[in-house]
Amino acid sequence: AYFKQSKWEAAADTYAQGAALAFKLVPLDYNSATADGKLVPLASLASVLYSNGANALDKLGRRHEALQCCHCALRLKADNSKAAVRGAQCATALGLFSDSLALYRAAAAQGFPDLEAEVARAERMSEDMRKAAELLAQDNGTRAKVLLSDAYAAAPTSLGVLELLVKAHLLCKEFEEARALVKTLLRLVQALPPS
Repeated sequence: AYFKQSKWEAAADTYAQGAALAFKLVPLDYNSATADGKLVPLASLASVLYSNGANALDKLGRRHEALQCCHCALRLKADNSKAAVRGAQCATALGLFSDSLALYRAAAAQGFPDLEAEVARAERMSEDMRKAAELLAQDNGTRAKVLLSDAYAAAPTSLGVLELLVKAHLLCKEFEEARALVKTLLRLVQALPPS
């Protein structure tokens, strides 16, 4: 009900409580619980609850937590393709393109439809990030910036993408651009929850 009412915080909390309860009640075996009028194994139910909670967390902009929930969902039920796709979307937004690629591939392998474009995009961005890091190690900021443009468009708040872009701008002696990105990096780091 909370999700349909766009009450994301309440939805995320409710899904987390439900997943924790399902996980605690019965060891992960063939025991069952009722969900939507169907008999569902508790591990499967907890996986769906984690995945739905991830969706609510993503709506709140809490993508790191959402990605963690997707990984929990997949540990409980490896063939939860919705959790894999949601996790891939969060990983892309976070600039974690290798993780995104692995999750999209997992969902595609489970038969989730129409993921060819997302898999290809994640492959390209993952490779572009790798190549950009290599170019920066060779002091080639100009080519690195070109390779990072799609990654920055997809994940403008990714610490990893921003760090590489700062290095690229510094190598190109574009100090104002680098300074603006450093300000963004500092703002993002200050907003991180304490570890």
